[in-house]
Amino acid sequence: MTRTYLNKVILIGVWGIAMAMTLTSCADDHFDIPEDSGEGNVATQSIWEVISSDASLSNFAKIAEKTPVYKDEKHPIANYTFKDVLSGDQVLTVFVPNNEAFTAADLADYEALLKTRPYDVFLSLVGNHLACGRYVASGLNPQGKAERLIFLNNKKGIFDREKKTIKDVAINRPNISATNGIVHVLGQKIPFAYNLYEYIRANKGYEHLNAWLSAHDTLFFNSDASAIAGTDKTTGEPIYVDSVYTRFNSLYYFSYQPNSVEWTVPHKGVAANLEQEDSIYAMAIPNDAAWEEAVATMKPWYNYADIYFDAYQENNALMDVAAGNRPTLEVKDTVQEAAISMDIVSPLVFNVRMQKRIKGVQEDFWTVESFLSHKMTKLFNTRSDTFTIDKDETEDVRDLIFEGKQPITVSNGLLYPLDHWNFRKTYKAFNIEIKANAFSIYQPGRYNLSEAEQKDGKHTYNATFESKSVDNGSELARKYGQVSKSSYLRFRRDSGQPKATFKLRGSEEDQDVLSNIEYEVGIVMVPDFYYNEVDPEDNPDVIKKNSLKATITYLSESKKEKTWSTKKAFTYEGEKVDTIWMDETITFPYSYRNITKAYPIFQIQSQAIPSAMERQGYQTTFSVDRIILRPKQE
Repeated sequence: MTRTYLNKVILIGVWGIAMAMTLTSCADDHFDIPEDSGEGNVATQSIWEVISSDASLSNFAKIAEKTPVYKDEKHPIANYTFKDVLSGDQVLTVFVPNNEAFTAADLADYEALLKTRPYDVFLSLVGNHLACGRYVASGLNPQGKAERLIFLNNKKGIFDREKKTIKDVAINRPNISATNGIVHVLGQKIPFAYNLYEYIRANKGYEHLNAWLSAHDTLFFNSDASAIAGTDKTTGEPIYVDSVYTRFNSLYYFSYQPNSVEWTVPHKGVAANLEQEDSIYAMAIPNDAAWEEAVATMKPWYNYADIYFDAYQENNALMDVAAGNRPTLEVKDTVQEAAISMDIVSPLVFNVRMQKRIKGVQEDFWTVESFLSHKMTKLFNTRSDTFTIDKDETEDVRDLIFEGKQPITVSNGLLYPLDHWNFRKTYKAFNIEIKANAFSIYQPGRYNLSEAEQKDGKHTYNATFESKSVDNGSELARKYGQVSKSSYLRFRRDSGQPKATFKLRGSEEDQDVLSNIEYEVGIVMVPDFYYNEVDPEDNPDVIKKNSLKATITYLSESKKEKTWSTKKAFTYEGEKVDTIWMDETITFPYSYRNITKAYPIFQIQSQAIPSAMERQGYQTTFSVDRIILRPKQE
């Protein structure tokens, strides 16, 4: 005898994968299910009737009867518990711990949780013992005698038919047939472990981290997975009987676009699914004190003005403070909080399997055991950031980040609770490198260019620039220095002193200046003989010097444009690719990170007087590889 079953419960999933409270994998079980156990035992009772009528299973029955079914962690379905699920049409296999599996303390704890945090009862007990489908502990399995089950809380366990075990727990009474599934009786509870996401959500002391994590949970109605019973005659809209919902967390992406008008750049995520049970991650989790310490440390670096000059406007006088009519951008107070929270969380996760190999120790992917047993001087997080120890340090890099603590084992890796914020300033206040190319040239001063000059893409404020390629494997580059990304820009002017104008923002992530950090300023110059590829050993006259000055225009504390400059001209000898560091440092009162349309402006101008200085080996034409701002070492 067979019966076709139809599901009528709201379901949740993560990226199409069943999450903690789901019955998603049951949702499409609209097929014929045999009503015997495979041993000739024809079912006459539902799973709930089997369990509730057995006095030795009363503890589990009482708890299941009170445990709600959830749309998501915070939204139980009204007046609907697992008694209803086990009485319904969903085809399930239930591994029921008998009464001896529960101590008096266990029962008291579950009773208390049902009053305060009933979702945790589902997660750790009820959902940890239910699986969708019918799994019989006997007979032949086409996939082999052992197979992996996925429980309703998304945990996984090996079901061994021959040994009659589930996750190494012995089945005392197997294969009790029910009209809607199978019941197996256990002598103890199936072990439960939180995953990374669940641990943070369930444990006290991580309220700040939990708030940032949960703020990125989004619940969507999944019309494709929901069953339609008909169409509303008035509205024409479908009527759903199986309403399936999908939850995902945007932090699991590498980056994502927040739904906020004050943000025009993507947020950074952790690039890791903290709920993926097949993964092995190591994660640092700052407790509330460590979070607050991090905020106190980072807050000065993220001091935002409420208004910035809009650097994208191309028809306004370049750095013309007197004009007083430059367009502005408004910045909300929430930007600082979001920027700090984002940069606290984004570097915290490390993929154990993807760490650098140690030759002669292990050539394969890392396991938890090898990760814990070997010293590591370098660690890569899931965003591909590299964490290393300094040359004079002998510690394991994990001791610096994880405080030398022993980890907590969770179902998908390791957790390292942090009492302090251990990410050094250099992990957040990166060197900023602006590559000299057409994209980094600042050109809103086009008001002084002809129409032809505007279109040719080779002109800046008062100079003509040309991109020149370099073969970094050539003899010239080996002798006199390589150029980053094998190219540089050459600036010249037919008469007068050329000026190069750059956006002070790198092309890579986190390449915006932060506030209240003292930056050293460097310019990587390229010798002019690279242009014609003439070796100065063959012709010393090709070496040309430059006399230059640099300025940076930025937003002052009074929210007006202010100019920093080198006090005197500096000389580039023109003999090799060389970084010239300015004597003066600069500190910005306001951060530009995450403000897309605003950035400081960097200018380099030749100070050579053509007629006079050319006789001394100088020229006005100069070549730039890149500009560097680096936080001054403390």
